[in-house]
Amino acid sequence: TEMGWPTQIDRRGTPPEVAAAYLARMLLLARTLPFMKGIWWYDFQDDGWRSGYNEHNFGLVRPDLTPKRAYFSLKDLARLVATAEYLGRVEVGDPEVWILTFRRPDGKHVWALWSAHEDDGWQVVLRTDRPKPVLIQQVAHGAIERQWGTRDWAGMRGAPVNPNQLELLVRETPWLITGDLGTVTVAEVRRREFPEATRAVQFLR
Repeated sequence: TEMGWPTQIDRRGTPPEVAAAYLARMLLLARTLPFMKGIWWYDFQDDGWRSGYNEHNFGLVRPDLTPKRAYFSLKDLARLVATAEYLGRVEVGDPEVWILTFRRPDGKHVWALWSAHEDDGWQVVLRTDRPKPVLIQQVAHGAIERQWGTRDWAGMRGAPVNPNQLELLVRETPWLITGDLGTVTVAEVRRREFPEATRAVQFLR
């Protein structure tokens, strides 16, 4: 069948950033179902310019081919979901915090992490005995190289550095961690209260 989240402006429409997160999570979760052979996204291009009409707002791009955020979610994940081997889900004691693991054809591991909680951030604490640099990227956003090492500088003055630890705050949009992750484990998941849903919306004029 077809999948899609239209981005029209009414009570049923999906904000473009949320539609991009849903598309990313759908593609990643689809790989956990071995019987699923494909997904048909409806559709590639918006059918018109009417902002309040759902049938004009299902596309990955606007009618003039301007990309929407979901386009970049698909771009960032297409090769991974098409070619990488799905290895399994890492259980972290919280069913709403997801970590799916993959192995690319070049042997590198990729972890996809996100939270399905309605709000707040969820800090995932990772540990390894082989702290090699990793590439981290929020889907549909840029990637950076990151070294291992954490310090509780916000909570304890003079806290020591833990060179075998890495922390990442996750919300609804998946993060990808790529690198030598064979010995990585999840040490802890912490709730970091930050009720984004209560933020007053500001518009540029």
